[in-house]
Amino acid sequence: MSDYDLYRILVASRRAGLKRFVFHPDPELGVAEWDVISGLCGKRWKEDPSSGYWPSDTEKPDTYNGGRKPKNPQ
Repeated sequence: MSDYDLYRILVASRRAGLKRFVFHPDPELGVAEWDVISGLCGKRWKEDPSSGYWPSDTEKPDTYNGGRKPKNPQ
């Protein structure tokens, strides 16, 4: 499921009266899912790899260039 689909489902569910939900990612939360869920649950997560929590399903950005490392560097 894309992060946009997750967002749309949760917003529609909240409008229908949803108060709580359980989300079981496969296998773990990534940056996109964490951003959607934290944004809808009160305080949006700050995507800053140098401090605090970083979702385990997404590699941290490279500290030198601010971008994600390529999967197959050549």
